[in-house]
Amino acid sequence: MRKFWDWLQIISQGRYQENNLVGGRELFKRELLKGIEKARQDWYYAADYFNCVTDPDLIDYAIYNLDASEQKYNYLLKKAREFGLTNKSIPTF
Repeated sequence: MRKFWDWLQIISQGRYQENNLVGGRELFKRELLKGIEKARQDWYYAADYFNCVTDPDLIDYAIYNLDASEQKYNYLLKKAREFGLTNKSIPTF
């Protein structure tokens, strides 16, 4: 997963060239889809945790975690669309 975040940083900074990505564009797409799926699962678990938490001291954490996981998921979706992936290949909530 570390390579994925390195690749995403290269693309986000506008330094993308085919030879910058070990294994090329298709490998990056597969890794991006894996990252989106993981972010979707994290968001789902954060929502579940938020719905179950009862301790007042943990409510703020649950809200922060839910918001952060949603933002990460949306960020990766945005990058996937910028990279040319379609809705059919992207997992949804």
